[in-house]
Amino acid sequence: MASTPFDFAERGFAFNSYVSDPVEWSAVFKMPDTGPPGIWRAVFPADTALPEERLLEPDAVEATLQRLAPRGDRYPIRYKSIYRVHQRVAKTFRAGRALLAGDAAHLNNPLGGFGLNSGIHDAINLADKLGRVWRREAGEEALDVYVRQRCAAAIEHVQAMSIRNKRLLEERDPQAQREQLLGLIALAKDAERAHKYLLESSMIAGLQRANAVA
Repeated sequence: MASTPFDFAERGFAFNSYVSDPVEWSAVFKMPDTGPPGIWRAVFPADTALPEERLLEPDAVEATLQRLAPRGDRYPIRYKSIYRVHQRVAKTFRAGRALLAGDAAHLNNPLGGFGLNSGIHDAINLADKLGRVWRREAGEEALDVYVRQRCAAAIEHVQAMSIRNKRLLEERDPQAQREQLLGLIALAKDAERAHKYLLESSMIAGLQRANAVA
């Protein structure tokens, strides 16, 4: 991951952009900073056979960013780091009076923004149930409902969608890539299917299904 104040919007990047490539896909995000144009965070896959210090060498980071968006000058780098992607869900989100939420309960790759958003969903769900227990409007069994609902959301939606996104970006088969592109084009032309797709990708559909778990 490399963060730079260079404004990728000048190159047509949206504030959340995903670049599909079979070898070196990337995800580029606009982040808040002390002033305009903000800071841009670019995430790339890394060769796990190489030591971290070599991956983070200035020339190596520069070469990666130049492949993403070539420019005459070097990129100013504010931060750079290596992190390992995990796909994990805790066996349970509750042990007595201790409850898990967010990254403590489930980890997923960053492609789609599901981690932060699902953590917020956890917090809202848990706060509601904790409030009812504290006000003695419900027994502690309400906390087990939280566990069932949010565990279902993590496994059936967050994990599934984030894995799907990563596979889409790193697909190497040209025929499969073309089929994916044609599928998205067809989907965009179908208002009903496009609406359903947006409900899934925005986590609204998954949230609704999870909240229906008793």
